[in-house]
Amino acid sequence: MTPSELEARFAQYDERIAALEAEKQANSWFTLAVIGSHPDTEMLLEVVRAAIQTLRGKTSPEAPAGVAAATVLRLLEIERQILKAQQSRQELAEAGEAERLLEQQRAGSEQER
Repeated sequence: MTPSELEARFAQYDERIAALEAEKQANSWFTLAVIGSHPDTEMLLEVVRAAIQTLRGKTSPEAPAGVAAATVLRLLEIERQILKAQQSRQELAEAGEAERLLEQQRAGSEQER
């Protein structure tokens, strides 16, 4: 292979890597959007955990151990994101409830005057 052919091949590899990185970022954003907008994160969590259990230790010619392990790692990251979303929703709900109670107290104080 000539130096110019090697350069061309490396340029193709760089383009492919950049495309894969962009796709990975797009997938991450999509996952966050789905988690953030889904009304039942508990159900999502159950599905992800079931997929993790199914994939753990599972290898086949179609899904070699490395691919299965990488998929489990990604699913574990998604599980963490779902748990974080649930925590955020809980904190928002608690803050909203505290605000509502404070407003009721203010309204009650004004009525007493």
